Amino acid sequence: MRDGLRKLFTNRNREPPAQYRGLQQGYICWIDEPLNWRGVTRRFRLAGWCFSKNSEAIEGLRAYIGDHQFDVRHGLARPDVARIHQDQEGALHSGFEVMVEAPRGAVHAMRLQARHSEGLWREIFSQRIVVSRKAGGSYEEWIRNYDTLRWGDRSRVRKQIRSFRLKPRFSILLPVSGSTVGHLKEAIESVRAQFYPDWQLFLLLDAVIPDETRRMLNWLAGRDSRIQVRDRSKQRGVDSALEEALALSDGDYVFFLGSQDKLAPTALYFVLHAVNDDPEARLIYTDEDTLDSAGFRTNPHFKPDWNWPLLLGRNYVSDLCVYRADLIKSLDFSARFEGLHFTISYCAAPKK
Repeated sequence: MRDGLRKLFTNRNREPPAQYRGLQQGYICWIDEPLNWRGVTRRFRLAGWCFSKNSEAIEGLRAYIGDHQFDVRHGLARPDVARIHQDQEGALHSGFEVMVEAPRGAVHAMRLQARHSEGLWREIFSQRIVVSRKAGGSYEEWIRNYDTLRWGDRSRVRKQIRSFRLKPRFSILLPVSGSTVGHLKEAIESVRAQFYPDWQLFLLLDAVIPDETRRMLNWLAGRDSRIQVRDRSKQRGVDSALEEALALSDGDYVFFLGSQDKLAPTALYFVLHAVNDDPEARLIYTDEDTLDSAGFRTNPHFKPDWNWPLLLGRNYVSDLCVYRADLIKSLDFSARFEGLHFTISYCAAPKK
């Protein structure tokens, strides 16, 4: 990356490298992944950063491979970019990522487009890609082989849970706003479906929750004593509601759940396994993927081992990220939403 930047700024009369386009359209755009456009697999991760040179906020990103469209997660924190482009307002939250899948065939055109407040989409990056003939199998095949509970697996999981020496309690905080209730019941039921039973769920409701949703949540809480409903007024805001819920929680570990999220039934089991392997661990993070409109799993994010330099440039731990309670309660919250998720790594600082 440094070599690419050095060549860009020392050879101004030459065309910018393929990874660094968008300058002509008023954008600065860098593609971190893939590094090799002539050997991508059919499914690959597209990631990088971009911002408008006139500081106009980007409200949406989408990618095309041929006629196939992919919605891009954008606005991710990139402090490494902000350090280089200190005079650009949009540099700090310029990161983006998406898993894309190329149609069958060897050569395709990939395009990246941005949308602003006026609603128009502008193309900011384009690239010809060549799919490798050695491309691996589909994600669906991986799920069948490595992430499907088979006959006898459930009883084995429950038996191993009983055998663990450490059986901590997990406190789960789920903020609910009026605009995020679409899959809320599925998120709650995914918690109730956990193999590991020792958890408590705090539903933090804002002041504009529809009455029908509020009745549904109170009904669910009435069915399960591990669920608590907490209102937060407009005057108190998110920070105080989080701190109140943390004060009420008595779990050994804490994590945040979005109202559009859904836990795998083995999620807490695997976290419990990690806790027993390393009782001193203060932060545990997991892989994740996305459910498409038809309910199929897609866009897998297989995360690396702990990598502090990478974390300084990108919040790769993301979801599901579990914090030891004494760690999270030692922080001063300056919490903000990034989509529907809390980014504690960047938004909380140690108390003095």
